[in-house]
This record gives sequence, structure tokens and C-alpha cells, in this order.
Amino acid sequence: MFHCSSMPPGKQAPRVHTAQEASGPDISEPAPNPVLSRAGVSLSSERLLRREYKLPAAPPGRNLRVVALYFKTADDRFDGSAPGYSDTLRCQIQRWPTTSPAPLWQGELLIPTPYDPVTVHRDTAAFPASLTTYFFHISAGKLWLYGDEVAYTGPPVRRAKTKKQWRQNNRRVIQWFVDNHDTRPYDNDGDGAIDMLMLISRARSKFAYGAGKKGHYQGVSNGDFLPAGVRIADMRDPGKPVFRGHGSIMRNSGIYQTDCYSLNSRPIIIHEIGHLLMGPGHFNGLRRWNLMSGAGRNAPARSGVVPGAWEKMRLGWLQPFVVTQSQQDFLLRDLTGFNEALKVPLKSGSYFLLEYRRNRHRFEKTPDAFCPDQNLPREGLVISFASARGEPVLRKFFPLRQLRRAARSRRFLHLGPKTRPGTSGWRGRETGIAFRNIRLAEDGVRLDIILPEER
Repeated sequence: MFHCSSMPPGKQAPRVHTAQEASGPDISEPAPNPVLSRAGVSLSSERLLRREYKLPAAPPGRNLRVVALYFKTADDRFDGSAPGYSDTLRCQIQRWPTTSPAPLWQGELLIPTPYDPVTVHRDTAAFPASLTTYFFHISAGKLWLYGDEVAYTGPPVRRAKTKKQWRQNNRRVIQWFVDNHDTRPYDNDGDGAIDMLMLISRARSKFAYGAGKKGHYQGVSNGDFLPAGVRIADMRDPGKPVFRGHGSIMRNSGIYQTDCYSLNSRPIIIHEIGHLLMGPGHFNGLRRWNLMSGAGRNAPARSGVVPGAWEKMRLGWLQPFVVTQSQQDFLLRDLTGFNEALKVPLKSGSYFLLEYRRNRHRFEKTPDAFCPDQNLPREGLVISFASARGEPVLRKFFPLRQLRRAARSRRFLHLGPKTRPGTSGWRGRETGIAFRNIRLAEDGVRLDIILPEER
């Protein structure tokens, strides 16, 4: 939560953070019942197929139990020794040897226990690179994505070259899982469906999926990769099937990840989970400053590593400070570290969104040189403009180097009606808004926000 003094035009009131605010969001209060359960309630497969499945961004008690299922094809012997592969890739592959059915980091991807306010800090410190820790921090304590990690040990499956063959492999692996494990713990809301299964494969060769004849993705979310013919049995009576056919117990609730050798592949998995949280499609307006940038119109080369302010607002993980009166010496701290952003709304429903991005948090950069392209693209102040219903589009970026230079020279930066680009609306109509005296401060970015007097 923000604490900021407002002022009418011409007045001055510096912004001050309280000690409580400086400690970050309060995420340690006792949780309500961690799991909603409706024993005996199940939906027909037809209804499951019709519904649009999305993971809750803030489930009751924060808890969402999921499962990661690792598998390796019997003939996957890729070790990166052929010419053309980098030393970093060969080093990465050592984290999932060709002789192992599961990665060496099995047990590090998910925290296995539900949220506990007493042990939360100890748990996240013990699993710093886990998806559980990532989503707990990024969601400001609203999502505890925990669960189990299982290695496939069933009959051997061989590498596939087509999408059909990959689906056949997937069917065998998933069928083995549901035949040998009780799937009910992963139905968090009692509707008869697993909420999320992460199918993670070592395989270097990727399925034939994506744009163009040779297109492929490293990860896929939702139902497209799911096989037909999975027979889901109720473990209370294994002879009695609950659903047959389409694998409806997982309809639109899974992700598929290939080329996954180390925990540094985590950003791709997180991106696919993002589709289950926010729905299909990509948001490319902020390029790699968004988690869900990617394929599509005007696509960037890659997706981002952490959600932007707009994405976090959509999920209910961020309440930005909304400016309705001019402010002076406003302090904006970095988005990932302090969960802060600044929103300046217009009467039309459009708004400016300001977020300060720093590539210094452990989730914004990889811990080693395996994946240097998976960091934030740059550091600095991102100013975007969005309609009431549309995604934000980058209006101006002030890089960190420029902010530092401005602070040293005291020739502060500006964005206003007379700059190019400026603070106009979609059709060039001036908004009268100005962001002035933008400069780097020890604890973030400081700026003045000038609103039209008629407001």
C-alpha cells in the first residue's frame, strides 16, 4: 500500500514511506481453510470441455496444489557434444543426465507443503529457486503454488518427431500417472478435474507445433498438447472410470515443457503457467517487460521473466497508487522488489502506468550464465499508456544510465505535452499531464506529477 500526500497545483508535499510500508506487503497473517472441497461433486466431461478453465490467482488460503511430472524418452542421449552447441548448454545438460529418468533438481521446483504463516520465511529460504517461492513473492503473498514432483518410471517411450507422436507419448506418460497415483489431491476445488499438471520432458527435439512448417515452441499451455484416450479412474474404485476419452480431467489445466535441463528453464514454465492464470494469447505492448509477451502480432523475440504492473493488476496482485491530484517529489520504488506502480487515469478511462524496473531481484535474473537472455531487457523507468480495456503500449523508457546522469547533472528528465513522444492520448489529443523532474534517488525514482488544473 502506498502512502503519499496529495497537493493542489502549486503546493508541495513530499511523499514519505512508513516503516511498515518499507518492510513490504504483509504476507504472514493466518490463512483461512487452504482447500475448498466438495466431496462427491463432479462435473460431466461435456461440461468440463465447455468451460473455460483458469487457475485462481488468489485461491482460498493461498494454496493451490499441483503436480510436476518428469519424463525422459528412452533414446534421448543428447549431451550437447555435437558441433554448434555452446559450453553453457553442455553445462546445463549436466543437471539432467541422459541416464536419469528425472533431473538432479527434482525436489527443488515445488515446495511440497501447504502455506504456513509460521514457517513461510524458512520454507521460501530453503527453496529459493522454486516456483512456489517465485509466485508467492510475485503475487504479494496471494498464491502459494505447491505440490509434488513425480518421475515417470513406466514402460519406455521413444522420441517423437511429430505432434501426433508427442501426443501418443504424453498419453502413455499421463496414463501411467493416473493409474499409479491418487489424483484427487490435485483437485483443489472439488470439481472433478486436476487443477494443473506440469509435464516436463528432457527431450532436445521439440514437437512440431507453432508458426510455419518448422515452427516449434519450448512450452505449450492448455489443452492442445493433451492426448485423447486417457482413462481416468477413481482411486477409491479403480475399476470404475470417472471420465473416458479426451483426458477431460486435465482439460485446459496443463502445461508441456521440453528442452528443460536446469532450474534456469523456469521462466518458460512460468510463462506457460501465466496462460493458465490469464488465459490464452500474448500481450506484447511492453515487450519483454511483460511476462506474457511472446508470439503473435508484433511479437518480441522472447517473453519476459516477471509480470509487469498491468499483468499484476489484472491478477489482483497489485494495487497501484492512483494519482488524482498533482504530486511533487513522488517516490516510486521498483516493481518486483516492492510491488509498486503508479497509475494516472483520464476521464475517458485510459490511463498512464509508470513502473520502475531493476534487474537486481533473484527472479529478474538467472543465478548464473546459463541463460543470460532471460533477464529483464533493460533497467529504468517504463511509462506506458493503455485504454480502459486494452493492454498498455510503451510510451517512453528512461534507461537507468540516463536517470543516473540526470541526477548527477541536475538536468532532470521530463515527459509532457511538448516532448516527443509526449503525453497525448490515442488520437493525439493532449491530456495536459506532465511528468517532470524525473531523477534517480537512492531508494527509487522520484518525479513530479502535474495534472491539468481543471481536474
